[in-house]
Amino acid sequence: SIGGGDFREDFTNRSYRGKRNCCINEGDLDNLEEARRRMGGKPVAVSMHMHNPAVPAEWEGLADVILVDFGCNLQVLLDILFGRREAGGKLPYNLPASMEAVEIHGEDELDYVTPDVDVVGVNNRHLGTFVTDVRTSFELAPQLSAAGNDSGMVFISESGIGDPQTVRALREAGYRGFLMGEHFMKQPDPGAALADFIQAI
Repeated sequence: SIGGGDFREDFTNRSYRGKRNCCINEGDLDNLEEARRRMGGKPVAVSMHMHNPAVPAEWEGLADVILVDFGCNLQVLLDILFGRREAGGKLPYNLPASMEAVEIHGEDELDYVTPDVDVVGVNNRHLGTFVTDVRTSFELAPQLSAAGNDSGMVFISESGIGDPQTVRALREAGYRGFLMGEHFMKQPDPGAALADFIQAI
């Protein structure tokens, strides 16, 4: 990962500063842009195989139709595209409108929390300064609760969490998910450390 710290990597530099990365499917966007150019005013359909939530906002304007599948037979997709079958079903999760809608870092980004958002991640590592401070989650908790308006919105605290007491305090503040990685990757046995951590909560 560009952020480092994965147990399969030999470096633990979590900073993004000065690093570069290329998405493995970046060519798909190039293909879509080329298809849009060549098709002129004709409709362009995109078939998207999905297994995790995605943020299609940067390219969805290039497509007239987006067909999402979770691992169905290719012939079924072709039948739908050629009008021999009718597509149906509902996505198992909402797709965020933007990366900003997925993750906030401070009070000035709370406008991204709208009623159609069902999960909000608060990154305690500010990607502008790279400073990690779990107090960010605690400071934003009251505003998040007010923005959620008892709609069932789920709040997730991300990064800078290293002890069960912090998780308990974050739960009391309204958080229901916790993104942790570095703490466990530094342990000789991450699995055992996770089991002990859960037991302590």
